[in-house]
Amino acid sequence: YQYFPSKQAVLYRIFDERLQRALAVFDKATDDDSQPIEIVFKRFFELQQQAGIPSRLDLELRNAVDRDPLLAEMTQHFERDLSARYIKILKAHGSTMTDGELNALANYMHELDHINMKLQLHASKEERKLHAETTVDIFYSLFSRSGVFHRESALEPKI
Repeated sequence: YQYFPSKQAVLYRIFDERLQRALAVFDKATDDDSQPIEIVFKRFFELQQQAGIPSRLDLELRNAVDRDPLLAEMTQHFERDLSARYIKILKAHGSTMTDGELNALANYMHELDHINMKLQLHASKEERKLHAETTVDIFYSLFSRSGVFHRESALEPKI
């Protein structure tokens, strides 16, 4: 408490650090744009798993967004940053969509992520695995729709 004015300030700091960690994982996975997009996203899902994203803490924090305006604002900033990264990598790999369409696609992916996190919060291990796999399947379909690749069974992430 000597460094933070309140418990809530500690929560905000932890949440911000978790969001920045997620962006760092994405950046690490996408730092070599000479790799085929299939490899980039496979690496992204693997690095997320290695980094423990999402953890139980992430699930709790992300579900608190609905009850706290500052957490919601922090999430919006994070999603804008992540959307810009999605758009950049998809365009670098030949997406046929406009920036507006890619932004709409990214927003859709964020909403799916919110739903997945809500479902996972109180789910069994088997249910969490199913929710995560289904979300990944939908993400791959959306990436394919952007014109950058077609999913192959060899790319299925380990969850």
